[in-house]
Amino acid sequence: MRIALVGSTGTIGRATAELLGFRGHEVVGLSRSTTPALDITDPDSVAPALAAVAGAGPLDAVVSTTGGGPFRPLPELTVDDFRATLAYKALGQIAVAQQALALLRARVAEQVAQQDAAGAGRFSVTLTSGVLSRLAVPTGVAAAAANGAVEAYVRTAAGLSGGVRINAVSPSVVTESLYDPAGEPNYAPFFPGIPSVPVARVAEAVVRSVEGAETGQVIEVV
Repeated sequence: MRIALVGSTGTIGRATAELLGFRGHEVVGLSRSTTPALDITDPDSVAPALAAVAGAGPLDAVVSTTGGGPFRPLPELTVDDFRATLAYKALGQIAVAQQALALLRARVAEQVAQQDAAGAGRFSVTLTSGVLSRLAVPTGVAAAAANGAVEAYVRTAAGLSGGVRINAVSPSVVTESLYDPAGEPNYAPFFPGIPSVPVARVAEAVVRSVEGAETGQVIEVV
């Protein structure tokens, strides 16, 4: 398959690109530093970037591994904090999904016209949410809201996607992101008592979504 990977330079993105490539897929990475560039915080950059990838060759799947936002106690969170987190984690990925679904629906129609209904099932979109939609931590309210929005979108869109499969991968905090290369705490302080998962397991969940038959699912990695 030929797969567009949004967020290809992040921890999860790099591991996902490596595993998909190992399994024989052609992976086209997209980020702010690629050509074409895709900035998840700028919805206007999404359509041109994905259109450029689709224009360069048949596109079979789109994966987004992006996310982020402030971790602060609830009394310190402002409306702007929620707005920024939703824009980055939720609305940015939804913009990717909306454009991806439009492109991939056309691919489904091509397969149906060729009487290849089985082949049409390979087209998919995979987004990334996270454990904070299910577990509460003291500083994770904004992230929880964004993760919940992504998951609600996936569950609803699956029945309206014109034959394109869509899922979300929902991992716990990634082990490799707990501390920075110098050993200083990164995400570790924000996930007290919550077991982390190796990034390789998150990449495997993406493969499950891309290569499998599921749709409308939130694939938990815990």
